Amino acid sequence: MRFHFSCTRNPHTEREVYTMRTPRLRLLSAILAVALFFTLLPVSALAEGSTHTGTNHTSSRSLDENSKDNQGLTYTLNADHTATVANYDDSTLDGVIDIPDTVISGGQPYTVTAIGVSAFGSFSTPINVSSVFIPATVRSIGSHAFIYCNALTTVTFAEGSQLKSIGNNAFWGSEHLYPRFKEIKIPDSVETIGNGAFRHCQNLERITLPSALQTLSNGTFYGCAALSEVTFPASLKTIEKSAFGYCRNLSEVKLPASLTTIQSYVFNGCSALKTVFYDGSLAQWNHITANKDADNDADKDVLGYSCPSLVTGDYTAQFISVKDDPFAYPPPKTVTITKYTGTESTVILPSTINSWPVTKIGEAAFQDNTTITSVTIPASVTEIGSNAFAGCTNLTSVNYAGDWSNLTIQSGNPAVQDAANAPLFDFEFTPDNTAVIVTNYKYNGAAADVTIPSRYQGKPVTTIGHAAFFNSAVTSVTIPDSVTSISDEAFINCPKLTNISIPNSVTYIGFSAFSSCTSLKSITLPSSLSFISGALFLGCSQLTTIHIPVSVTSIGNNAFADCPSLMTVTYPGSKTQWDDITKGRNSDVLENHLICAMLEATFTADGESISTQTIDRGGKFTEPAAPSKENHTFAGWYNGDEKFDFDADTTNAPNVLELTAKWTANDYEVSFVTEHGNAPTSQNVKFNGTATDPGTLKAEGYTFDGWYTDDTYTTEFDFSTPITGDTKVYAKWTANDYEVSFITEHGDPPTSQNVKYNGTATDPGKLTEEGYTFVGWYADAAYTTEFNFSTPITGDTKVYAKWEKNAPVLPDTYELNVSGAFVYVDGVDVTASAGDTSLPLEKDASVRLVADPDRMPSGMVFDRWTILNGALNADDAEKFETGRTLEEFAFTMPAEPLSIEATPRMQEEEGSDTASVILGVTLGTAATALVAWQAYDLGMSLYQEHWLPADFVMPKTRAELALLLWNTAGRPAPAAQPAFTDITDPDTAQAAQWAVETGLMTPKSADRFKPEKSVTRWKAIRSWKRVTNQNP
Repeated sequence: MRFHFSCTRNPHTEREVYTMRTPRLRLLSAILAVALFFTLLPVSALAEGSTHTGTNHTSSRSLDENSKDNQGLTYTLNADHTATVANYDDSTLDGVIDIPDTVISGGQPYTVTAIGVSAFGSFSTPINVSSVFIPATVRSIGSHAFIYCNALTTVTFAEGSQLKSIGNNAFWGSEHLYPRFKEIKIPDSVETIGNGAFRHCQNLERITLPSALQTLSNGTFYGCAALSEVTFPASLKTIEKSAFGYCRNLSEVKLPASLTTIQSYVFNGCSALKTVFYDGSLAQWNHITANKDADNDADKDVLGYSCPSLVTGDYTAQFISVKDDPFAYPPPKTVTITKYTGTESTVILPSTINSWPVTKIGEAAFQDNTTITSVTIPASVTEIGSNAFAGCTNLTSVNYAGDWSNLTIQSGNPAVQDAANAPLFDFEFTPDNTAVIVTNYKYNGAAADVTIPSRYQGKPVTTIGHAAFFNSAVTSVTIPDSVTSISDEAFINCPKLTNISIPNSVTYIGFSAFSSCTSLKSITLPSSLSFISGALFLGCSQLTTIHIPVSVTSIGNNAFADCPSLMTVTYPGSKTQWDDITKGRNSDVLENHLICAMLEATFTADGESISTQTIDRGGKFTEPAAPSKENHTFAGWYNGDEKFDFDADTTNAPNVLELTAKWTANDYEVSFVTEHGNAPTSQNVKFNGTATDPGTLKAEGYTFDGWYTDDTYTTEFDFSTPITGDTKVYAKWTANDYEVSFITEHGDPPTSQNVKYNGTATDPGKLTEEGYTFVGWYADAAYTTEFNFSTPITGDTKVYAKWEKNAPVLPDTYELNVSGAFVYVDGVDVTASAGDTSLPLEKDASVRLVADPDRMPSGMVFDRWTILNGALNADDAEKFETGRTLEEFAFTMPAEPLSIEATPRMQEEEGSDTASVILGVTLGTAATALVAWQAYDLGMSLYQEHWLPADFVMPKTRAELALLLWNTAGRPAPAAQPAFTDITDPDTAQAAQWAVETGLMTPKSADRFKPEKSVTRWKAIRSWKRVTNQNP
């Protein structure tokens, strides 16, 4: 398929336009465009955008065999050749309906005179009618003709319309389905509009009712929420129930004087309704609204919930909702007459409007009306607003149908006030005829609240005359500010008077003016009063509160006598001002209960006045600067014994505060200083107080000599001296003298020394004595602790000289230690009775050793000699190698210590531990000659351990062996005290002493045990077996 395009330029947009020239494609595009248009275009848009203005009206249409024209309208054809629109099949695409003047059927013309019942309406499905043209030939629109036509935007009536009636609910809508037209011009020919004809036409904003209309039926425009303008014809006579109910946008209506009946609820729910204008008079309005409707609802309100202003030809009235009962219907209202515009000279005010009571005449309602001469006020009125009748200069008669005491008269209504006062008071004019005096209160009936008028007949009331209210039943009295004087006994003996308001204009109150007013509880005297007359409140037994102004300078005798309940007397000044008032007899009750509005405070320090302050009650005093006092600390300002709080609420404070400065004497520390003993606890002493003597102190080595004022101990401290500052007291001590004596067994002892406590003795030096060597000075007779001459002396002390006897001069010797053998030196047996033999020998001394079988362990016999420590001379060493197994061996003492042991071996006998012997022999045979003796020793040790307990710990040193033996024996006490100087541990010393005493071990010297020296295992085991009786 080929495509052909042509290009042209649009002269308006200056753009190039391409045109597809292929014929078949152009046709296809056109069909698709039309289909898309009618698919997407909503019905509402068709309705909103399509109207019929009548300019293109088709006056005649032909009908088909079903009496239907080409718009989908079906007609009922009548015998008189009239036609009625009976039905619409909703087939017109744009919803624009043009009803013709005539229709042709069978060649015969029929005049269209009616739109039938529900012709365009549907109770189930809305009909698409956006615009309708109604020709002049149509005389009636049937009921429900256009019900729920929610797309209906325009209704056009042809000029010269002959329409007479619009049926019930003809254009009825609902809250959701309603016509869209904002205005409809009903032909003036219409005489009847049926019930609910335009109900819920919620877009309807303006309506002009036809000039021929006489009755507006029930609910005609009910629920037309947008309706704001209604034009009523002068022909209208009746508006039926709820005609404009809930037209929420309707703010004002202008009703014609032709109306004869307005039924109930006409404007109910018109929440925006502010004003109802009526061309007739208020009397006519009350007449037409009082007519009964079909339901005899004469008591039902025309306005419903609405409270507009009513403007008639002679009155303006405001309806006011009374919300006492929120569920009452119709909601109750009252009426205020806000303006009178009539021309009558004699006015009788209505008691009700729309059946609601008139309760008030508003402010300036009749102001400056010079026509009115007489007014009658109904009993329903309870209040007359300010200036309601001001300027009514010709008003001479005011009649009130009710009780004047129930009528509140605001200011600016002198004529009304005079009329109200006439039944209550007698008046007389002053001699100069410029003012009025109230001479008598005439009403002596039940108790009443009385307001004295400020003017009478145009002149000010300035005086309440003598005994004007004597013995009356008044309960309260309001005095106007025109009054300047209250005469003697004006209110005497008014037993029910509980409250009286006296204006500040009053400058004089006479003698006994309120005497015996036994119910009077409180009163405020005027600020212009300077004198409180005598007996003014005499016998006012219930009077509890009185306010006396600061202007008062004098109070008469007995002014407040016999006022037992008086508990509060308020005075706006200060107590100083109050004291300046001259007071008569029996004024104590005022003094006792006076509350001044101004508080005074005097500040005194040490009897000297510092300042005076005056403040409003409830305020705060300013704390003065703290006064100073030597050696004292300022404690604050005191009201009596209580410290005054400057931040405290002063509402209930006394009228005068006398605040006195108080100080506390400073605390000073008295501390006790001592070089010895425990210092007494420091004392806190008030200024000019005295310290307490802590008594005599004690300290080791010192004698207490008393308390002094200084550390050089020049002046003794006197404890009766007043303390005026921090003080130190010093303890004086004298050190005790102690004797240090020197004890010596040889030579001459040094002279004893006297040494002060904690002093040191002087070393007398070394002593000498022939045959002895001086070792040193010792602290004890046993010479265990060397004396230290730098040690402080704390008591009588003895110091002991230690000596050692000089030994004869001998050649050098070396120690020989032999175990398990007899020892012969130079042919002399020097063998120790038990244990090892240890002795010093000179070099080259001749020594012979013989194995001692008794010193062998049980079951063992001599085996060989073993050198444990040291070495033989070279010649003896060669002999030792060949003769070490002989039971006897001789050598010369080498020039060094030497230890030799006769080493045993097992005696071969039946019952011995063969395994251990074999092991020992095997080890001995396998060892080299160099370590043969060590292998043998190990084998013997294994044998010995065959008898040991499992928990046996082999000792390694002489100290450990001694402890093992001693513990095994049960830790027996030795016969003598241990004397070995090379043992410091007490248990080890006890064990060594016992082991030596029992022959188990041999000491090295008288005072040397050599506890650190090692021991062999066989020796340890042998000694242990002796302790355990295994080798008796």
